[in-house]
Amino acid sequence: MNGPRLWEILAASQADGAALASSTTQTSLLHATGKYTMAAGYAEFVGRRFKTRLHGRISTLNPTPGTFTLSFRMGAVDAFSSGAMTLNTGAAKTNVTFWAEFEGTLRVSGSVAQIFGQWKVESEAFAIASATAGVTGVTFGPSSAPALGNAFDATAAETIDVTGQWNTSSASNSITIHQSIIEVG
Repeated sequence: MNGPRLWEILAASQADGAALASSTTQTSLLHATGKYTMAAGYAEFVGRRFKTRLHGRISTLNPTPGTFTLSFRMGAVDAFSSGAMTLNTGAAKTNVTFWAEFEGTLRVSGSVAQIFGQWKVESEAFAIASATAGVTGVTFGPSSAPALGNAFDATAAETIDVTGQWNTSSASNSITIHQSIIEVG
């Protein structure tokens, strides 16, 4: 398919996702209404674009909150991960705003499909020079040069999901997604 494409909303959450805290296990951040199961072959052509936006709240431990990783999943595969993002060590953060966006393009199709993508995450909870309230840290993923993500089967039905994973288990490290949207173009 050549030429411009409009973005189509595949899923938008109708309720909060479950809070992820006190865990180092990779866990879905989306409410069931925020996930989308694509029909077999739906994402199979090269150039198909995916966009996910997340809005919610995040809290972090001080002084060693560790890192947090976001993953855009196709079925059981982390099709594209942000990598471990450094959290703010200047001060504990409690229920501060969190915004994240993933955008990626299918570069390889078929049963070993791959997405080339990038994450952008904004919050006071991420590594910044100041611990001042209202000063937003912006981090990008991956932290290395962008590259193709992990292979997944675009010829099969796959559920699109977003997961999160703390590397430090603490009740103070918590994230809840209040709004999410998955789009394709």
